[in-house]
Amino acid sequence: MSAPLFAFDWNGTLLADAKITYRSTCALLAELGHNPIGWTAYQAAYDIPIDRFYKNIGLDFHPTAPHWQRARDIFYRHYLKMSASARLRRGARDVLMTLKKNGARTAIISNHVVPDIMAHLQRLRIADCIDDVLAYESFERHFDGHTKQQRLHHYLHSKKISPQHTCIIGDTPEETIIAHELGLKSFAITDGHVSTKRLQAARPHHLISHLSELLDLSRQHGLIERVV
Repeated sequence: MSAPLFAFDWNGTLLADAKITYRSTCALLAELGHNPIGWTAYQAAYDIPIDRFYKNIGLDFHPTAPHWQRARDIFYRHYLKMSASARLRRGARDVLMTLKKNGARTAIISNHVVPDIMAHLQRLRIADCIDDVLAYESFERHFDGHTKQQRLHHYLHSKKISPQHTCIIGDTPEETIIAHELGLKSFAITDGHVSTKRLQAARPHHLISHLSELLDLSRQHGLIERVV
């Protein structure tokens, strides 16, 4: 069997920044003259593509609209400041190290941007645990280009990785939908950008509350041999 691939979402999955993204969204709403929303409402509204999420919270404009760049700039002004010292999810480092010890390939598949992800990987000292980062090239080209599904599909093809040997891990329904479309194994993790109910409704193969659960389940699937 070829080396399995574990494709991790970044925001809210490896990086524990869901509440930071929520607070940055509230700051954006305030600067645009809207009332902030509660955490439960945020988890109910969060969606990809991002313009769908914005519409859900009362900001009805498309990425090509004149207000889009201003909204993006406001959001990231707050987000980048608040996320500068963001931590990893509990267990993330140990899980990544264990996967590498088992000879697995690891990648980040994200709607965020490569430079900021790489900076965090260096800051958090896990760059050696990640083989590739599949994300947008810059803030200027954010959500301009291939989707996560398209990038991952191309990556699997270019690396000759079997979908049957690929797992995708994320905190939103997007990753589960990608798994269904590409024939991957899906692991949905709770306490991220959306509610547990929404994660369950997407029908992931596994619903987990801690990243460490990924190891035992992967061993049961025959993807890794040991969990320590």
